[in-house]
Amino acid sequence: MQQPTLPPADSGNADFELARRIIENTGEHLFLTGRAGTGKTTFLRRLMQSTHKRIVVAAPTGIAAINAGGVTLHSLFQLDFGPFVPGAPHKPSHRFRKEKLKLIHSIDVLVIDEISMVRADLLDAVDDALRRLRRSPLPFGGVQLLLIGDLRQLSPVVIEKEWNLLREHYPTPYFFSSHALRQCPYVVIELEKVYRQEDSHFLSILNAIRDGKVTAGVLNKLNARCRPGFTGDGDRPWIQLTTHNHLAAAINAGRMSRIKELPRVFEAQVEGNFPEALFPAEAKLTLKPGAQVMFIKNDPLHGYYNGLLGTVKRINDDNTVIVVPEDRNDEIRVEMQEWENREFTVREAEGDIEEKVVGFFRQLPLKAAWAITIHKSQGLTFDHAVIDAAAAFAHGQTYVALSRCRTLEGLVLSSPIPASSIISDTVVSSFLQSGTSTRPGEEQLQQMEHAYSQTLLDNLFDFSRVRNDFDNLRILATQAFRNIAPKLPAMLNERKAEIVEKMEIPASRFHAQYTTLIQRQDLAALNARLRAAAGYFAPLVSDLEKYVKNLPSSHDNRTYQERLAEYTTQLLQELGDKSTQFEALQKEDFSPMALLRARSKALIANEKTTPVRSAAKKSKSAKKTTQKERKPREIQLPPGFEGDANVYRALKKWRLQKMYTTDKPAFTIMYEKTLVELATALPGSREEFLAINGLGPAKWKEYGLEILKIIANPQHFLP
Repeated sequence: MQQPTLPPADSGNADFELARRIIENTGEHLFLTGRAGTGKTTFLRRLMQSTHKRIVVAAPTGIAAINAGGVTLHSLFQLDFGPFVPGAPHKPSHRFRKEKLKLIHSIDVLVIDEISMVRADLLDAVDDALRRLRRSPLPFGGVQLLLIGDLRQLSPVVIEKEWNLLREHYPTPYFFSSHALRQCPYVVIELEKVYRQEDSHFLSILNAIRDGKVTAGVLNKLNARCRPGFTGDGDRPWIQLTTHNHLAAAINAGRMSRIKELPRVFEAQVEGNFPEALFPAEAKLTLKPGAQVMFIKNDPLHGYYNGLLGTVKRINDDNTVIVVPEDRNDEIRVEMQEWENREFTVREAEGDIEEKVVGFFRQLPLKAAWAITIHKSQGLTFDHAVIDAAAAFAHGQTYVALSRCRTLEGLVLSSPIPASSIISDTVVSSFLQSGTSTRPGEEQLQQMEHAYSQTLLDNLFDFSRVRNDFDNLRILATQAFRNIAPKLPAMLNERKAEIVEKMEIPASRFHAQYTTLIQRQDLAALNARLRAAAGYFAPLVSDLEKYVKNLPSSHDNRTYQERLAEYTTQLLQELGDKSTQFEALQKEDFSPMALLRARSKALIANEKTTPVRSAAKKSKSAKKTTQKERKPREIQLPPGFEGDANVYRALKKWRLQKMYTTDKPAFTIMYEKTLVELATALPGSREEFLAINGLGPAKWKEYGLEILKIIANPQHFLP
């Protein structure tokens, strides 16, 4: 039997093309659903290969994440595993690394695979993290969502104790009850064409079960396949699908014990970061010649795929295994295969997102497979399966089991399926019926594309965040340097007024112009106006960047130091993002892709803007770094400084050397304000030294003569 194949990318699947356009050309959230075998996974793989957006793939469980080539939602956003209660205070329990923050800031599209398993409160926890980390009030921090899964199949895990806490906040546990998702419109596309089954008679039975419209006639046709006690006909491998783990384990153990051959145990090899919870195969795999096995990995080159059944013919001394696949006469030589655990990172050269391999798991891609749980059969296809679904206990479980089979003839029931085992949630049915009505036509799709262009330009020409970030920095700098740089507050107030008058107000007026041109679809006029606007704003943004970089950033107080670094970095990131986009508009015609590329470029430029460490932190790490290894940093003069610049810089360098050699915090050696007064008054004697505020006999005894020498000859202390 060959692996089920899907049509090539240019096969004309209208659903695929519509979904692609929504993700590529709009900012609308998309829920991509469809019955088993409709190509949801194939769509995701093609999108990842062709998109110009920066995409991160996540899933609710470790195995689902490995299968999707992504990461878990909990690891991506460092979420707790307990319930997320809306409205309750949520203090992050973990600090985010700089690389993780950069990744989250760069996401254009967040893909969540197996969304049917995501509980509503988990999706709201993702929303909370994205808003907080991206400093955005928009749902999901302005990130576009691509949600993939089938609500008729796997359901979210609901623990009664947790649901008692959540039921006051959510009408259902399903993802579509998320408060954040209900705040924003999203499109639902249900893939219609089924590639797994071609038998229309069998498809009609599956559809009736999936939709909860099972009649007595449908049950009779299905239960006609019931053969109690049947485990296989001996001519080919049959796999049993059970509802519970212990049933599958008992069947496999029992069948393996009947084989008189000696067992061989294969131990997995783990390298790097690959947690046990993510293991895609058994850490210790026991096999015997004659054992029925299932391949658990795709390898077209060697002729097998995930879900292919076969029988172990022999086990070689070199730890390879010869397997005879079902319905084929050839043999497959099976060797150790490798699975990768990946993390998403931002590519330094281009600024886009790439997957980084952080760990490896190596094992034979096999498992004993006389039986498997219905849950673990998700996504697999079988030619011959014995199904025990009479004890189905969850919504969609019976449909998942039956839809694993390619044909009705390859399906056998171990016991009749009663109507009570076909569990369908009316809430899901109601949601899907209303959701599919959101499918856009061509005219609506074009409106969505225009709205996306509008949104990108609105964000670019919105200077309110620049003003707010500058205002935060202005207030903090005024507090921090009021004694050191008394002229600074007036200078900062003047610059704030310029931001409002020269940037924010003109940008607000320009909004009406480009909005009208987008609505008229007058691209020539739109490009001309955008190019002119970019020519006006780009120099202003560049000038403000230089101004912010030259503001005082070093401070004796650790709290001030760290907050100044934080506020400065935030503002420079915002300005850098706008600067690269304005540069792009000056060089090429407007398109969403052009601005997205520019934003990627901004990430690289922003990497050069790093917070300045506090004096306290420097002192702790001084012993780890020699003086030769430290890169000298230009010493900035305080705004409005009227003293001797060389003396001030020499005194700053002297204090830095003292800090490294004595391991004392900078302010205990000498306050910044005192350095400014020394460089202004230029004392030449003990009396003049002691006349300066903050300096007494103790300081004179400890540092007096050194400082007088520096004042007399500052060049000696400067490079």
